Amino acid sequence: MTIATLSIGSHLITAVYGGDAAFGGSTSAGLAQLVNVPADSIKLRALQVAVTKIESQTSGAVVSGAIDAAIGAGFSGSVAPIAASDNGLRFNFAAEPQQGVADTKQERVGDAFAALGYAGRDGVTKALPRPEPKQWLAWADVRGSNWSTSVQTGDIRGGQVNALLGVTRKITADLLVGMFGGYETFDYTSELLAGRLKGDGWTVGGYLGWRIAQSVRFDAGVARAGISYDGVAGTAAATFPGQRWIATAALVGTYKTAQGFEIEPSARVYAIWEHDDAYTDNLGITQTERTFSNGRASAGTKVAYPWMCSPTVTLTPYVGVYADYYFNSDDATVPLTPLLLPTQFVQGWSARVTGGLGVTTTGGARVSIGGEMGGLGSDQFTMWSVRGRASLPF
Repeated sequence: MTIATLSIGSHLITAVYGGDAAFGGSTSAGLAQLVNVPADSIKLRALQVAVTKIESQTSGAVVSGAIDAAIGAGFSGSVAPIAASDNGLRFNFAAEPQQGVADTKQERVGDAFAALGYAGRDGVTKALPRPEPKQWLAWADVRGSNWSTSVQTGDIRGGQVNALLGVTRKITADLLVGMFGGYETFDYTSELLAGRLKGDGWTVGGYLGWRIAQSVRFDAGVARAGISYDGVAGTAAATFPGQRWIATAALVGTYKTAQGFEIEPSARVYAIWEHDDAYTDNLGITQTERTFSNGRASAGTKVAYPWMCSPTVTLTPYVGVYADYYFNSDDATVPLTPLLLPTQFVQGWSARVTGGLGVTTTGGARVSIGGEMGGLGSDQFTMWSVRGRASLPF
């Protein structure tokens, strides 16, 4: 039996026999028949499978890093207002004095001035009232990232920009919460697949930080994003939406040496779950909906050296080294061709280095700029990013 009426695309064919007086009816197993699927439609699907993993990994790293910085800045106001170092005294005017201690010190200062004969009208010179602790912190984080993969993984090049705005609320000295929102835009190409995938999206989320010991804290956060994709490969083109969840958690330590260095070991993981809707490209080929998950687990250490360069400004250069493990899974089905990429895309171990400079004023305002290079030691990809951040307590 032959048939010539099937349209372009994938079809499930079954043979049905209704039965007669001598034989019973039966239905055969289904046969998947692919009819003249254009190569460009296959490439477009392969481009989707590869690039969405890269784009989501970047967004997960941005959200995780922004939460880490927001919680670290939120807790930094609880350290001692004055700390000794080899360079002299380090002042933190955003610090939160211990209750009962500041007032006692102020009284002692007043008594000392009175004894020296510098009394005021009341006989005692009163110290200036201590500043109220800052309970809120507004922040902004912008990061530009760029990826380059090997030919075996699609020869994908391009990048994206993620911008986040957030606010942190300190509930107690050891507990804070926050929320944020953001926007991302991206543009990636693949010469191997003769394609380009670009788009944008919005993100909202929340986080909490809990200082479980004097030098150890726990971070956690969750975010929800809606992404719009616009892809083209050769003559095939399509648009489709995606819905994404991001979850992150970490344990972070903070230790200070006698020489003034601040050492921050950390263990961090973020995980992403994304669902992409089904779509029909301009060549009439329908691709099924798709769900994938990926993420990164990392461990390493950052070393910083705060230096008070003037009475009102502290500079803090830093460097960090981390070991990363990327993981992913995907339920996408793509017809086999020599051009297709592995579904386990961006997988396994690699190293990452970071560095930058932070500037802190006596009022607690902070500005920092830094960069990182990832994928070191991996034969799949390299990734670099540049990041700028600002925060202001109020």
